[in-house]
Amino acid sequence: KSHSVVTSVFGGTLQSEVTCLSCRTTSKKQDPFLDLSVDIPQQFTGPVRKPKDKDSSQNCQIHDCLQKFVETEELGDSERFYCNVCKSKQPSTIKFWIRRLPNVLCLHVKRFRWTAYARTKLDNHIEFPLNGLDMSGYTLKNLSGTRFSSAGSSLYDLAAVIVHHGTGAGSGHYTAFATNNKAWFHFNDCTVREADYQTVCSSKAYILFYVQRELDFAKV
Repeated sequence: KSHSVVTSVFGGTLQSEVTCLSCRTTSKKQDPFLDLSVDIPQQFTGPVRKPKDKDSSQNCQIHDCLQKFVETEELGDSERFYCNVCKSKQPSTIKFWIRRLPNVLCLHVKRFRWTAYARTKLDNHIEFPLNGLDMSGYTLKNLSGTRFSSAGSSLYDLAAVIVHHGTGAGSGHYTAFATNNKAWFHFNDCTVREADYQTVCSSKAYILFYVQRELDFAKV
């Protein structure tokens, strides 16, 4: 196991569950992670529709992206699971859970898509909370036998946002927002200016950094 500062701060544990659709046998595996890459759900990436006044039901929220991350997904034919019971590759599904939350949660919104002919950027605005991001709905429950599985809080507060400006993956410009002593600041190359929280919330986040409200110093 790595005990570097980076893994102590950003490191968490994922658990994947692959289920054979023929015999329903489930295979579980644990993997470390330093960030979570989350997709924007397809219902928010189609033609732009103007929402009704004061109606945010069609706005994508970071919880929509996290919910998609933990949804059960059927694997393609090229990714078929070798079932030890069936003794062959079988149609299967995969589901991810967070087994251990990190001290600092890094969420990478997958805004870039590659096809055989083009690279495109999804320019959707993703709503995200400044305080109280609750990750409890995406974690495994009843893990009393695992010492660090449920340590710390499932509530997170935003510390920083990275924004990509531009239309392509190979070009553009990055800026950032970060908080210090309850004030927000905008970083643009060598320029630093104070920003209000409305500006932060209206930014089109590419990477979000959330700090665990109750830090687990045993992991640091």
